[in-house]
Amino acid sequence: MEGTLGLHLIHKHSSIEEDEIMLGKYSKNPSMCWTKRTPIKDVDYANVHGNIFKLGQDNILRAYEYHEGPPCADIPGLSQFLSLFCDYLKENNLQEVLGLQALSKTLSGLHRFEVDLECYGTVMLEEHEITHGGIFRTTGWMGQELSGSESHAKTIRGTHQVFTSGKALPDIEAVKSLLREENLIR
Repeated sequence: MEGTLGLHLIHKHSSIEEDEIMLGKYSKNPSMCWTKRTPIKDVDYANVHGNIFKLGQDNILRAYEYHEGPPCADIPGLSQFLSLFCDYLKENNLQEVLGLQALSKTLSGLHRFEVDLECYGTVMLEEHEITHGGIFRTTGWMGQELSGSESHAKTIRGTHQVFTSGKALPDIEAVKSLLREENLIR
């Protein structure tokens, strides 16, 4: 499944309501994905797919984060891989630790950094798009050697979170402005 699926450290940044999902939206210049709490009633089901999956107590992989875009095409060997993967998680008691992530074709860099915008969600940027104070924690791995591919970025203050109290982030352009203010992008 190299290039299609990656391992993901299960974690969350904020709680969501029962009628919400975490939904990522891609943007260019810089290449990024803003994932935020979104009311389910506002989701275009024809243009959304599961992005990060966790094995539930019922032994079914369920998405806990979604991204805009059409669902992935059929992947040869996926059913067998998922069965083996789920068995491995159960046998090693890793259901609460590791999940699967559908790898983005939009963000194609080998290393991506996630910035926490507190209640406004998170932003995933490619390594060449971000200036940061180092790696806070690695949260995703892809490829045969399982090299770290997604990390939480430290801000230049050395923290992981960008403090946004009082700032409105109504759209992707406002997110970009905030990231520029924090010297995380150029």
